[in-house]
Amino acid sequence: MGGQFKTLTGGHFHRFFQINKQGELLKRAFEWKANKDWSLVKIAEKLDTLGWSIPPKRLTHYFRNPFYCGYIVSSLIPGEMIDGKHVPLISKNTFLKVHENLSKFNSGYQIEQEVEALPLKQFVKCNCCGTSMTGYLVKKKNLYYYKCNQKGCKKNRSQRVLHEKFEELLSEYRIDSKLAPIMEEMMNYVLEKKMNETPTDIKGIKINLADLKKKLNKIEERFVMGEIDQELFLKYRDKISSEIENKEKKIDGDEIALSNLQNAVSICMKMASNLPSMWKKANYNGKRKLQYLVFPEGIRYDRKKDDYRTTRINLLFSGIPYLTTLIEDYKKGDSIKIDQIPTWVVPPGLEPGTP
Repeated sequence: MGGQFKTLTGGHFHRFFQINKQGELLKRAFEWKANKDWSLVKIAEKLDTLGWSIPPKRLTHYFRNPFYCGYIVSSLIPGEMIDGKHVPLISKNTFLKVHENLSKFNSGYQIEQEVEALPLKQFVKCNCCGTSMTGYLVKKKNLYYYKCNQKGCKKNRSQRVLHEKFEELLSEYRIDSKLAPIMEEMMNYVLEKKMNETPTDIKGIKINLADLKKKLNKIEERFVMGEIDQELFLKYRDKISSEIENKEKKIDGDEIALSNLQNAVSICMKMASNLPSMWKKANYNGKRKLQYLVFPEGIRYDRKKDDYRTTRINLLFSGIPYLTTLIEDYKKGDSIKIDQIPTWVVPPGLEPGTP
């Protein structure tokens, strides 16, 4: 909504945004919706007379963006809003009033922002278009659903089914508590072996990773703006996402400090022995923390296959399916030669790691 400039204060750069004419008109649009509850069509018509031609439906893109009231959504903290460093265009109160007025047009559907019944909102993304799924309540049935709101996609599925499938997914990273000691020993050996491999240029990888994330954000923005079609978007999204995932896995492996390794493995083993039940019994915030701990970038839901697809998995959990297969011999009474276990490889875009 305007140009940007920087000032240097105390050795640090601060970024400001200068509101241009379109920004001023957007501010007025927010106020019309919040205080007068004008329809989107009426607001668009009024803006057109003032020199800004915009489709009515396009206004919802701005009205639902928390950036304009001082918040930002960061890929570093998926599914959460954090305070921005920029001066807000409108007040938080105005933003909330706009949302309250927009909710009147949901025709029996109640969009849920933070409710115990919908911990997977924003965490689960539609595999078809990449849009984060929201949640709603069908009042007549008193049933919750998750939904993709992307125009032309709009995949949805019941909360009950998606929760059951997520518990099944977590069970893939569950271990028998009786086998936790041998699993912990194996995990420590494999991770320490991985840490002692030839060091890599982490700084260079991080720079390249930042560039890839910018490319991914750009391709998502172009898709949302209608500049590219879905086929082209999916092609490049999957390619770039795969590259990002590989580099993040490499960073994960190299940046685990040996001094904290055994403690991290011990915690992981305790959680893995009761993972699905732990998630089911936790409250909303507990579920969210556990979800992002195991799957830092969330997961994707494929409506056609009616199943989840995972991308990045926490390094400590990704090796469990692989090491579990090795323990089968131990359960039969055979010995396991720890020093002969290779480090595991997690194929890009697949769920469990395989040797």
